[in-house]
Amino acid sequence: FQTGVREFDMVENLGTGSCYGDSGGPAYIDNGGVLTVIGAVSRGTLCDTGNGIYGDVRLFQGWYKCAFAELGKPLAKLLDDASAA
Repeated sequence: FQTGVREFDMVENLGTGSCYGDSGGPAYIDNGGVLTVIGAVSRGTLCDTGNGIYGDVRLFQGWYKCAFAELGKPLAKLLDDASAA
């Protein structure tokens, strides 16, 4: 990820890409069984193929922490975040 970048795109050619109605859904990586959300679907060029455009969730980490804490489900750790919730 680059600092200051608000969106990123991913090539989606495996039949698992974003499609109509997926906006806001997660883009995540699997690191040894630990899922880490890295983006939220913004838009795409084609369903399951082409490029999907994702918003960088790091921009909203403070909001996520507050929202989940208010729900009584505090987050233990966020992407690129060394602090505990």
